[in-house]
Amino acid sequence: YIRAETAIALENVGSLKLLTIATSFIAILLSIIATFILSAIITKPINELKESANKIMDGNLNAAVTIHSQDEVGELGIIFNTMTKRLQESFIETSRYRGHLEELVSERTTELKKEIAERQQAEAALAESEMKFRAFFDHASDGILIVDPSTRPYVAGNRMISKMLGYSLQE
Repeated sequence: YIRAETAIALENVGSLKLLTIATSFIAILLSIIATFILSAIITKPINELKESANKIMDGNLNAAVTIHSQDEVGELGIIFNTMTKRLQESFIETSRYRGHLEELVSERTTELKKEIAERQQAEAALAESEMKFRAFFDHASDGILIVDPSTRPYVAGNRMISKMLGYSLQE
């Protein structure tokens, strides 16, 4: 009887060992599966944040994340979307301001072109007046001597004053 019971007990121990190994294997397999599922659940919002950040770096300011969790990652998603919206508003405002500056530059350029044209006309008129004066001054039949009234040195004289006084123009 003891031998029979021992044989049955050994059989049961073998079955229990097999059951323990199978249960352990199933528990490890379930743990691995649970780890992958939890990892995917946890990393999905973080990956979405990363992808949106990359889109923004590439210039797409319409990128937004759709994280609906109530944890820190959800709060981070809200902060990220707020930051993106502020960047969009800032970019729009900067574009408007740049347009305004371009208008101002265009207006000022037009004004400067007008001023340059007026100055060129004035310089041409001055050059013509100088040429007429110089011709009149050099060929006048009267002697002309120009003196600086504050310091009294001679500034210029024509050929006729040179003949009248008996000095060369250089003297």
